[in-house]
Amino acid sequence: MNGLEELLWQSTIELSLLLGVILFARYIIRKTTKNYNAYLLWLVIPLGLLIAKLVTQIDFSTPPSQTLNYLVGSYVVRPTQALSDWSNLLYLWLIVSELLLLRLIWQHIDLRRNLSLITAKKNVCVKSKYPVVAIDKKDFSPAVYGFIKPKIYFPIHLLEKLSQQQIELIIKHEEHHIKQKHLWLNLLWDILVCLMWFNPLVYISRQSFRHDQELFCDYLVLNKSSQREHQSYGHALLTTVSATHSVSLLCSWKMFNQLEERIMNIKKPTSAAGKLSLLLGGLAIISCTSLYAISWTQVAKKSASETLSFTQEDNGDSKIRWDVDNKTYVEENGKRYMLEGISTRQMTEQERREFEQAIENAEKRKFLSEKELRKAERQIERAQRDIELSQRDMERHQQEIERTRHKLERAYASGRLSEAELATMQESLSKAKESLQIDRETIRRDLEKARHDLERARLELDKSNSSVNAPYRALLHEVPAAPRAHSPTEPAKPVAPVIAEKLYKAKLVTEAVPTKTFPPKYPIEAVKNNTSGHVTFKFDVDEQGKPLNIKVIDSIPKDVFDSAALAVIKKWEFMTTEEGLKDMVYQLDFVLE
Repeated sequence: MNGLEELLWQSTIELSLLLGVILFARYIIRKTTKNYNAYLLWLVIPLGLLIAKLVTQIDFSTPPSQTLNYLVGSYVVRPTQALSDWSNLLYLWLIVSELLLLRLIWQHIDLRRNLSLITAKKNVCVKSKYPVVAIDKKDFSPAVYGFIKPKIYFPIHLLEKLSQQQIELIIKHEEHHIKQKHLWLNLLWDILVCLMWFNPLVYISRQSFRHDQELFCDYLVLNKSSQREHQSYGHALLTTVSATHSVSLLCSWKMFNQLEERIMNIKKPTSAAGKLSLLLGGLAIISCTSLYAISWTQVAKKSASETLSFTQEDNGDSKIRWDVDNKTYVEENGKRYMLEGISTRQMTEQERREFEQAIENAEKRKFLSEKELRKAERQIERAQRDIELSQRDMERHQQEIERTRHKLERAYASGRLSEAELATMQESLSKAKESLQIDRETIRRDLEKARHDLERARLELDKSNSSVNAPYRALLHEVPAAPRAHSPTEPAKPVAPVIAEKLYKAKLVTEAVPTKTFPPKYPIEAVKNNTSGHVTFKFDVDEQGKPLNIKVIDSIPKDVFDSAALAVIKKWEFMTTEEGLKDMVYQLDFVLE
């Protein structure tokens, strides 16, 4: 899995755990206290996630080693990454999420349009801090909408059925939706559903949250109200429940049909056990989230506190020491013991097996890092040979430029070229010569940097090859390989102005440097037949870095990897200039391990 897939998977697990604990605590609280208290549990979500992030962001690891540069212009493909189904699942998740987000945007646009169509020119005589808009639609419920400038929408057919006191209580209910930022919270839940569309707990939690917010607004309205207002509020619920329906995108008076629960909640007393359940539920959620976050860091903690050192004295004495989990394992001149402060004791059989396993793991990691370094050395040697060949090509170009310059001067002296034509062609020759010098210096600098990084990595390995938490494995990055130049055709007659033009336009064929890549699919038949190979392309690069005019100039075996390589190279992006680049070469290696 790549970084995005791992992040999605880990976020799904964390969120599912958190929502599961909240739903369980909500069930307990609704059985022991007033139902509106369950709304307070949802406030633990940001706190729980914050604690989880704070714990997981503690860095217990050592800094990474310096990276090595590869002087190769190729991309290596292995079946282990190419045949992975995770990429297909990631693409499916992205496509469905984008479609759901687009549908959500369209629903809000359509809702705004419909609200403007059913707005009535009638004044709702009630005091409110927010605009109250009359709605001429019989099956519409009182609701709130508007993220920046929220408005309360009240159906005019309810004005005749409700008393002035009931209308004022309903308006207060909607005002609390605005004050509690429920529209924004509901929007966040909708976006979360679009992103986590495959997780049923998210759907259940969104519905439970919106139900609890209605009960909480009921509580805020009636918290300091008289018993008579409580009865009036209940009558308002009964009056509107059969005459209206709700819209899912709104904060609606009748968002849910739990009429009996809302009326019973008005009279249900709060018990001491209920308050205790609410407190314990919140603490349980935070504790579970923190424990989960801590569990993700246990491996990092162990790695950070673990060291394994090898010591070789001049007299031949050797010593191995392993410090882990406040224990010290020692092997000195073939004798093994546990070091406890200043005293020692013999190892148990279990401790002996653990010590042997630690030594074996360290040797494996050391072998892998040395293998990577040897591989880098071989690549640099091959690059050096390619550069030597390239240098000879450049010298040949240089000689060709000088010969052409002399021919142009002779043509001018004999009167076959004008002074203006001579100046133009000499300028073209100068540009070609300057381009050769720049490429030669770039090659030299890249090779020296690769050698320097290789030597530094080798020193670091020799210095820390006995440390378990040391960075054994060298990271390999790509840099441009040696340019390969086409030799320009020597002109037959120096009188033609095309001579210098052709020479100048004969660009160096250079290895392309990718800036954005996607892994090709390793052909299944090639995997079955245990086949490795490569495909080499020649193409141009536009000013945006997109490859154009792609041609296969070499493939081994023939036509085995061509289709897979060509399909993916079209999606790549490469380093470019303002004018683009011509005649670039790149090779994709398909390797079976």
